[in-house]
Amino acid sequence: MMSFMTNLWRSSKLETLLETATEFTQEILDQDDVFEEARFMNDKLIKLLATKGAVKLLLEHMLDGPLPSSASLPNPNRYAAVSCEILNLGLAGVNEVLFSTPELLEQYFAFLKKPSPLPMPNALYFCKVGVMLLDRAKQQLATYVRDPQRSWVAERLGVHMSCGPVAELLLTVVKADQLEPVGLIRWLRDAALLPSLVTQLDNPDSNSVVCQFLLDLINMSSAPSLLVHQLDNDATVTKLLEPVLQVKPLATVLGASGLDVVNALLKWHTVNVLGNFQHYQEQRDGVKTNGPTDSAPADDKENDPRAAAAKAAVGADAVLPSGPAGEELTFETALSFVPVCRVLSRETAALVAALQRAPEKDMRELVPFGTLRLKLLQIVNSLLGTGPHNPAVYTDWLANEVPRVCLDLFFAFEWNNFVHHLVEDMLRQIFECSSEPLKAQLFGSTQLVQRITKAFAVPLESRGYFGHLSRICQNMIRCSAIQKYLEGEDWKTFTLERIQPLFKLESAQLGAMDLVELFPELKEEILAHARVQQQQQQQQARSRSSPEGGNDQDDEDDEEDPVVNNCTSVLENEEGDEYPPPAEPQWVY
Repeated sequence: MMSFMTNLWRSSKLETLLETATEFTQEILDQDDVFEEARFMNDKLIKLLATKGAVKLLLEHMLDGPLPSSASLPNPNRYAAVSCEILNLGLAGVNEVLFSTPELLEQYFAFLKKPSPLPMPNALYFCKVGVMLLDRAKQQLATYVRDPQRSWVAERLGVHMSCGPVAELLLTVVKADQLEPVGLIRWLRDAALLPSLVTQLDNPDSNSVVCQFLLDLINMSSAPSLLVHQLDNDATVTKLLEPVLQVKPLATVLGASGLDVVNALLKWHTVNVLGNFQHYQEQRDGVKTNGPTDSAPADDKENDPRAAAAKAAVGADAVLPSGPAGEELTFETALSFVPVCRVLSRETAALVAALQRAPEKDMRELVPFGTLRLKLLQIVNSLLGTGPHNPAVYTDWLANEVPRVCLDLFFAFEWNNFVHHLVEDMLRQIFECSSEPLKAQLFGSTQLVQRITKAFAVPLESRGYFGHLSRICQNMIRCSAIQKYLEGEDWKTFTLERIQPLFKLESAQLGAMDLVELFPELKEEILAHARVQQQQQQQQARSRSSPEGGNDQDDEDDEEDPVVNNCTSVLENEEGDEYPPPAEPQWVY
């Protein structure tokens, strides 16, 4: 019995090694339970790990493994993973040794000097430890990388952007600096990281990763203006549109990714930059001074104390739109000179041509709409949304007949609801915009009304766009700004005969509608069906009132059944043919 109990408490080989070890060795790392002992804070092991030799050995295995010394072992890749997990524990002693020994940090970041592509397992371990350092020692890490002698770190991170873990690490750097600023975003800005990434868009290996990184950066809840503003220039936007405008090889792949970034930039300006400008104007007009100062004349806008105070209130890093020298922007023209809007305005004709350029037929000999054209249509829709603050959009659309092209796509692809939704939203914006010439073109040469009435001439169930077409008609009836274009007798007759009955059917409550009023041509069939249901209801009532008894729950079910109640009301009105007036249709978008 004593022998059995003794075996239970027998020491492991790792404990035996730790009893006599004076430094962390390869033999200790060979043990299967070394990570578990480190995770549970084994005092002897922690003391050995918090030494320069131990950290150096772990970094060698993690970044350069498998090492020649372990190549002959059964599982040589194990050492890199175990070393990463030990370092990723974030032990205070290990981190202290790491940051107090410059050569260890040089060893860690020297991994980025390797040629691209980086070995994936080792790159994953490098980034995993980097995220831990951002969490446990962000200030120390920022102090190290911001040293002018180490400007190459940001450059090499950009070079290896085709490696997914590196892109995730950079996003984590930006998020961590937003929560508690230590200068890492400014470090990336000063290193011109984003302009260097734009040069990689022509590379199919890195294009998707770079574009996804730019999208994630722009779409952050509070996008860092210092970085995003580096993308906002004519050269970068033109580069993103280049595969589409010049019809390069792989244009579908490269162009779709770039168009996503352009669309995100448009929305970023509409939300962030426009919001900053509105706040700036409110602060500038609301700040009161004690009168003119000697250092700031009344017409000196650069040294105006009100402008300086408003800029400070908005934020020193906030991006504000700017116009030509000597011209002051208003809220209505705030986006007129934004680079992304300016480039899209200049290339409107090329974008329209790309929308009309159909991709090759697929295996079924059908012409698909294509991902590229769908992304272009999204940009066109977003660009129209900048119209209230960028009047040049309306002029460009008028010259290139953009509504006609989009409407042609709407009717050509009968079952593509993505296209239908975008065109429906585009038409709604045109109805509500301030450009009367654009509205006149839509209802004139584009023949919107004639095309809608022609589409309704076929059976409702034969086309996939009738739901969107119905909502377009709702928008046309409700929008007061376009009623002068809808005074023709054809439209009035069409709305009376086709649209109003359709709205009445769509707005009626299911189970409570007057079927004879809605479908007078089916009056006999409806009444015959109602008589059968009434007879069944009477038989059920007699059976429940018989001595055998009935079920009170059945009575409640019949009273609450809207179909039965509706049939009864139909029969009660059968003789006089006088039905209650239908409820007013509910105009719902």
